[in-house]
Amino acid sequence: MPIDVPAIIGHGWRQGSLFTLEASQALLGEKQTHANSRLILASQDCDIVHRGNGEPFVDTFEAKPIPVLVPTESRARNARQLHLPLSVHGVAQPHQIKFWSRLALPRERLAEYAPDPLAFLIPAALKWFRQWLGSRYDRPALPDAFNNRLAARDARRAIREILAPCEHCFDDLYLQIDPADDELEANIPYAMRVALIMSELNTGSEGIIALAQKGQTELDAFLRSCPGINVQAIEVISNVEFTLADLDLYRPWDYTDLSLPDAE
Repeated sequence: MPIDVPAIIGHGWRQGSLFTLEASQALLGEKQTHANSRLILASQDCDIVHRGNGEPFVDTFEAKPIPVLVPTESRARNARQLHLPLSVHGVAQPHQIKFWSRLALPRERLAEYAPDPLAFLIPAALKWFRQWLGSRYDRPALPDAFNNRLAARDARRAIREILAPCEHCFDDLYLQIDPADDELEANIPYAMRVALIMSELNTGSEGIIALAQKGQTELDAFLRSCPGINVQAIEVISNVEFTLADLDLYRPWDYTDLSLPDAE
């Protein structure tokens, strides 16, 4: 049966649209993990309204209410899960999306249901949602030998504890190691640089700068204590100074790389 694309367009479905609680319950069924969780549409806009049957399914994720947003799980910093606020009845409500809550729906279901008119993603949240979707597949892996050297100092836990008080000072974290892909012998160090990217708007705030510099100093001291790591620089750089040329040298250092075991 042809997909009723005019109905989908008429309902106003877009990437980031939220299903009503009733529709989410009906579509998730036993997969629903919270009574007030709802589905969020993840497919790209052109795929949602594709003419014909070339896009038979759309991707959705379950967004589950949580007490508070955790900064290290926000702003697409963890490819396994995302914390972001949903605006529901004009009130920002924290929600969590786990990647493995993904649910493929027949696209014709969008003709049966309309988005919730009282729930939506604000533009900033939609930006991070889109970035999170891409980060799942577009992130290079670090060499096992490099990860093992950090693990020797329980680096995942230590770096999270260092960055937690100053996390809001930085928009992004970038890492450069040399060599980037090779598994080195234990007696050969990795050269390492870290760029802590600060919004240009915050560079005039003495309080934020002081907190950022404290985090920079502590991170530098800790990484220098890790075996087989040659720290060349831990820098605080504004998002104006960090250039496209820098992106050729650095890779995003997201919190997926620093994830603790689930039990912890």
